[in-house]
Amino acid sequence: RADDPDATPWGDFLDSAAAIGYECVELGPPGYLPEGPRLQDELAARDLELTCGYLAVDFSVGHEPQRLREWLAELARVTGGAPYVLALARTGWGPGGRAIPDDEHWQAITSGLLTLSAAARHDHGMELVFHPHVGMAVETRPEIERFVEETDGQVSLVLDIGQLAYTGADPAAFLRSHREVVSYLHLRDVDPAIRDRCVAEGVDFAAAAARDVFCEPGTGCVDLVAVAGAAAAVGFDGPVVVERSYLGRTPAEAQAAAARAFDVYRNVGFG
Repeated sequence: RADDPDATPWGDFLDSAAAIGYECVELGPPGYLPEGPRLQDELAARDLELTCGYLAVDFSVGHEPQRLREWLAELARVTGGAPYVLALARTGWGPGGRAIPDDEHWQAITSGLLTLSAAARHDHGMELVFHPHVGMAVETRPEIERFVEETDGQVSLVLDIGQLAYTGADPAAFLRSHREVVSYLHLRDVDPAIRDRCVAEGVDFAAAAARDVFCEPGTGCVDLVAVAGAAAAVGFDGPVVVERSYLGRTPAEAQAAAARAFDVYRNVGFG
């Protein structure tokens, strides 16, 4: 969180990202990084680029298209010209687990994201990328494929290889078969023993992340070499972003882990 007193100061975060060799970052939690032109100046001073900001919407409660466009315009202002908008479809979580969308909710998700995707492109020159996410409205491979079919492939996807592996799917196979809609990659690895316990206990995403289910890259069950090979085979040329939770780590520990992750992903074949 931006107000976490133990969080790495944003200037140190940008400095370390550039020093490690990363070329781009995402916006992160609201209020963490500066906004607009100042953010672009801070990034340029370090030869970094901003890929995206986040827009999380609960489509189950209904939103007028104009309201969606207003949220999008505010995000475009904050990011100061980032090329992507990363969208999430939030949903409820109760004693029975994740709230599975009914047909009406599905219609709201698909129509809302089609509206946002068109507005991002036409109003702001940005590409909207939809992020299927553990514990949210679209999670599993069959759900993702239903979404692609019902939007006729008009909404691009973020492929988070760790989150897809968490649900039991093969991210390399998904990338090979759905290259036409995957515009953005998130890299994570998954500890299978922790995942199995979390699934068996029905814990939510935040609790699973706090248990370090998304482990040090190269130590989990995701075949990183296969994913890198699939990306090369299909000619993937979008952003490749390393995601890793550093809950409970000091800034120095987090920066050291980010450097190790950079080396792991580079060594398996990511540029």
